[in-house]
Amino acid sequence: MEPQVSQELMQNLFPNKEYVVINDKLTIEVKYGGLTSYTPEYIKQTVKDAYGAWSENFYAQKGAHGDSVKLQLYVFKNYDEYKAHIKELSGGKDHNELWGGGTVRAHGAGGTIAKTFIVGDVNGLLCAKSKILMEKMSDAFLEYATGNLNEVPEVLRTGMKLFMWSYDAAKKESTRDMHYTKEAYQKMQESGHDTPYEIATMANDYRIADCLVTFLQEKHPQSIKQLLTEIPSGRNQAISKFTQLLNDSGIEIEFKQWMEVKSGNKVAAELTPDNEVVTFGEHKIHINLKYDNEELSQNKLSSIKGAIHDAIGDFDSAFGINNSQPWHNIPNKVNVFVFNTKSDYENYLKELNVDAEGHSGLTRQGRGSEVHVYFYLQDQFESSCKTLKHELGHALTMINSYYGTGNVLPLAMHEGVANYVAGLENGQHVNDHGDIQALSAIKNKDLKPDEILRDNYQGTHYYSEAEQVIKFLEHKHPDMLDSLLKSLSTHGTNKSQGSEFVEDFLTTLRGYDQEFKGWVADQISSKSSSAYQSSHDAEQMQADSSASESSSDNQKRDKRSATSEEDDEQESVMASVIENMGENSGIAEVDSSSVESAQHPLKIRASGPLEVGKYKVELQVTYDDVTNFYDTIKNKYYTSKEYNYEQVMVLYNSIITPAAQHYEEPITLAEAYVAGDHLFIKDQDFGTLSDFNGMFYKSDELI
Repeated sequence: MEPQVSQELMQNLFPNKEYVVINDKLTIEVKYGGLTSYTPEYIKQTVKDAYGAWSENFYAQKGAHGDSVKLQLYVFKNYDEYKAHIKELSGGKDHNELWGGGTVRAHGAGGTIAKTFIVGDVNGLLCAKSKILMEKMSDAFLEYATGNLNEVPEVLRTGMKLFMWSYDAAKKESTRDMHYTKEAYQKMQESGHDTPYEIATMANDYRIADCLVTFLQEKHPQSIKQLLTEIPSGRNQAISKFTQLLNDSGIEIEFKQWMEVKSGNKVAAELTPDNEVVTFGEHKIHINLKYDNEELSQNKLSSIKGAIHDAIGDFDSAFGINNSQPWHNIPNKVNVFVFNTKSDYENYLKELNVDAEGHSGLTRQGRGSEVHVYFYLQDQFESSCKTLKHELGHALTMINSYYGTGNVLPLAMHEGVANYVAGLENGQHVNDHGDIQALSAIKNKDLKPDEILRDNYQGTHYYSEAEQVIKFLEHKHPDMLDSLLKSLSTHGTNKSQGSEFVEDFLTTLRGYDQEFKGWVADQISSKSSSAYQSSHDAEQMQADSSASESSSDNQKRDKRSATSEEDDEQESVMASVIENMGENSGIAEVDSSSVESAQHPLKIRASGPLEVGKYKVELQVTYDDVTNFYDTIKNKYYTSKEYNYEQVMVLYNSIITPAAQHYEEPITLAEAYVAGDHLFIKDQDFGTLSDFNGMFYKSDELI
């Protein structure tokens, strides 16, 4: 019988009561207080669904036990009430033992009572949703089926609860991502308990238990049902029979093959069969590089290794890699997966239940001190290396902070640091022309540095805007962010304390509003000066051209003089276009500095037919592309002498002028066509389309 005090307490906590009729032999009593997120009907339907899913998977028939079992569900209003009273109501188990809820056995006048406790809301988390309720009530259903849930081996009870947590009633299957299964598989191999028999008799890890039950449900769905049916008649005999079933070489082989597939090892071995470990002893970091040697050239592999070395060295120079604490004695392992194609990358991540669309790379924390980095080889290889550096920026931020206080940094800070690392060379930041757009947005919106770094602000290009705050801090207050990361890394696993560190950092940052505003203005002015220098280069190009032609041929000089007024006007316009490329308010903002922006490797391409043997020419470029193109034609005019003045002006009038008015928009070029894979502009042959496309990239990008 329940103590009187508990009855009084429960009347205060659970004044309301409902009954869920499952069948003529089973009715579940539901008691609750104030439901802020649910209606009683929702709770009742969820209980019915939970029992239906559980019985379909595990219940064959009620065991031959004579005890009457009563099931009760108690829904606490909030976590504070749960934490304060669960020990008294459960008969001695506190909130840590019954984490998030659970089921206990009690004895009443009418027989055994299986009491399940759950919480309605925990900081906005809807804990009475089907997943949690299905997990927490699994033991109650076991009590009903067997007469004593404690007779069921703990490993199976745990596995069944997690199976129900992940159960998709619509698909009639328990789903989980490959990372989860991979971590369980690694734990099996490390513990030596990697066969079904060993797991059932010795393992105590919840993920391993989950994998065993899921395997049995998929491959041998009657095995657990049979065990539960036979336990009431003789526990020892039933368990012996069950373990004998598992202690079979055929089952072992089947289980290993199943784990290889479910963990992603099989598909990873097919897509990235080769691997190489790069060790950074000073930083206690091991990079496990996985790739396909048949598809990846040695030059590209060397460049990827170079990008890894650069990212780690640059991150350490900028922020420092913290590894001084006891928990840093275990080397940090970063698995870098290099996929040959975008489809391989997306399909693999899809198996992990990760949507990779729109991302050229992703980083995820693994088990313990492990981090996983994924990226694919883009058409422009330099972009792939930049993506890798960006993702390693995430990985190193995790290593610096996650293993201390945990993941407490706002997403914007994560992305800002990662973008910053991707733009570093030899520890110094290489300014990206695309910064002008982020800086202009910050100035126009009067954004404050702390609000940019908080996740509650997400502008059109907030990754790039967050990067500007990181640049500001590294330029003006280089110790500020370093100290935050070090604090996160050196204060144990106290997540609440880590959150306080971050909040203190952002609060302090508010005091730099005016300094940040001035820095942004200076950066915009500096970039405008850079563009102005380009205009002087254009003017010098014209002057040098005039001097060269004058000294070599007076007759040509006279002809040049006859049209000098027109040429002067063209050069002036060219300078103006170049100078204002980054400041034209009519240009749509594009975050060209973000490595996760959409890529357009073919800047110029053939489109629809023009006439027999000729095709229209389509151009689609960014601000950076036009700047690179301008630098290229300047080099071809001054240095290599590949272009004469007339060709330069043709390219200016036909490429630079229209492109500057239509960034990121596809446009059809006038007086241009493709014939025989060659590009013709104003009937001048400018070589193959492929070679011309390379002019929109920096020379070091053409690998």
